[in-house]
Amino acid sequence: MNSAQYPCSSDLQSIAYDLGFSAIGIADVAEVPHEVIDQYNKWIAANHHGDMAYMERYAEVRHNPLLLLDDAQSIVVVAANYHSPSIDRQNCPKWALYALGDDYHDVMRNKLS
Repeated sequence: MNSAQYPCSSDLQSIAYDLGFSAIGIADVAEVPHEVIDQYNKWIAANHHGDMAYMERYAEVRHNPLLLLDDAQSIVVVAANYHSPSIDRQNCPKWALYALGDDYHDVMRNKLS
């Protein structure tokens, strides 16, 4: 994050880490480059998204986030780590770590609220 470009970035970073996020980034809102759109469309056409049908929806917004919020200037992206070192992976079934706790959609949404 460039604090000169995003003057509130250090404040946002502190807040994000205090809320338990493991990473934060800020990006300009811009139309997605055509080569990236083409790669994404090929990936979808090859059915690499499996049963995640939602990835096919709202293609226009995925290609241009300004269609979601036309006066947006920046996008704030946060990440959360599922890893829990307290889980003994040797003696338990091999479940995806995100499936062992609360629904991460709810966790992320609540933290962002």
